[in-house]
Amino acid sequence: MRFIRFLALFFGLAYGAIWLHYLGFDRAKKSQELEKIASKMRHIEPSLSFKGASYKEFVYDN
Repeated sequence: MRFIRFLALFFGLAYGAIWLHYLGFDRAKKSQELEKIASKMRHIEPSLSFKGASYKEFVYDN
């Protein structure tokens, strides 16, 4: 029974730490960073020119 209580306490503290980290996460700043990165990406298309067929298979895992 002590083991079960210890596990419950451990997971409770772990989930509490994750929840506190979630509450402290700066979503506005991360959103601005993602928008800045996305604004620099233009004309994203898959590459179709490779040195050989093995490169294409490695990249696209056919």
